[in-house]
Amino acid sequence: MLASTVLKALRVHHHLRSTNTYIRSQNCGLGAFSFSPGVDVQNVQSQNLKFLTDKWIHRLKRESVPEAELSVKFITEHFLGRERAGVYGVKENSQNLTREEVKKINELCHQRLHRVPVQYIIGEWEFRHLTLAMKPPVFIPRPETEELIDLVAEHHVQDETGGDSFSFLEIGCGSGAICLSLLTEFSKTTCVAIDKNKAAVNLTRNNANRCNVSDRIELLHADLQSVLPLLGSRKFDAIISNPPYIPAKDMALLQPEISRYEDEHALCGGPDGLDVIRDILRISPVLLKPGRRSSVWLEVDISHPKLIDEWISGNELGLNYSATFNDFTRRPRFCHITRK
Repeated sequence: MLASTVLKALRVHHHLRSTNTYIRSQNCGLGAFSFSPGVDVQNVQSQNLKFLTDKWIHRLKRESVPEAELSVKFITEHFLGRERAGVYGVKENSQNLTREEVKKINELCHQRLHRVPVQYIIGEWEFRHLTLAMKPPVFIPRPETEELIDLVAEHHVQDETGGDSFSFLEIGCGSGAICLSLLTEFSKTTCVAIDKNKAAVNLTRNNANRCNVSDRIELLHADLQSVLPLLGSRKFDAIISNPPYIPAKDMALLQPEISRYEDEHALCGGPDGLDVIRDILRISPVLLKPGRRSSVWLEVDISHPKLIDEWISGNELGLNYSATFNDFTRRPRFCHITRK
């Protein structure tokens, strides 16, 4: 497993870089993307790891690929293992490599040169305490979403000493980061998770098996229009979603790592970014259990909380806009909505 401290460093780098353009910024095979290696290894029997990594760091920097050093570190640690790649950084390691190892590292680094996200290249990523499989084009979970888990837990399930179980519906499960975090951290929790992307449903199922929580999650390949008949009369304590929320005009601002490889439908929320959010709110009164503690939790664009509050106030949905919460960059990122 990759060093957790370095993982967190790249998460933060990835997040801060994304906020300069857009906040939306993990087990696929290593050959998911095919590019021709840019370093000639035809006559190389073995090669020094420091030489190889320095060469790739220099090349990635020259081509303005973000986080060049961390990207190469992740790739080498993933392929060679943390011990061989060097616990204290690839630059201090002089381990010789076989020709096949050199070839494979070149192939993986060349993917990064083409701006393939590191999460897709190595096929996994850490989210809270979990290591989740990642596979393109399923949406890659961002670090700020970890805070959404904390908000839900504080409101609904943090104290497990007695009481009823907590059930929730996740709309747009992606890789399963949100639902699997709650299921693994709180043993009385059950979940129905939906996604309109079949690849996302399959990836969440794979990750649920890895996390040993398959008995407490039901996965549905459905969108908001088709899910109601599938759910029947079931009601939930909460509806949780990190929906597509980028306004259409801002899609052009996305970095190549996002715009080229992640599912556009998991990113774009229509002209004002609120298309899916409004649909979620329309069906929420039908799906939530009675009582003011039943909630909708949303991760949104920083321009959305006020707009959502106004929209709820102007529509008779039986909902009440409860609170806005900031993410770790102190931007308004999460909305809490309750039943009246």
